[in-house]
Amino acid sequence: MDIFDFAILNTTDQANLVWTNGTYLCSKSNGLKKYNLYALENFYVEMLYDPSDNTVKSIKSFRSERLLKPYLSQIKLKI
Repeated sequence: MDIFDFAILNTTDQANLVWTNGTYLCSKSNGLKKYNLYALENFYVEMLYDPSDNTVKSIKSFRSERLLKPYLSQIKLKI
């Protein structure tokens, strides 16, 4: 699956695909919002999660290094 195939899925299918096939990389918080970053195939997926009501608020897929930059200091690689 490529980023374009992923983008045309509905939010529920995107979330299920990320949870079953994605690799969790890290999280960041911004106030009450929590962002989880996953790698899927050859792109990244950022899920905005609201822990107060246990729901995914939005899903964004990207390949951009600019969008990945805020996460780089938090990603831990095991070699």
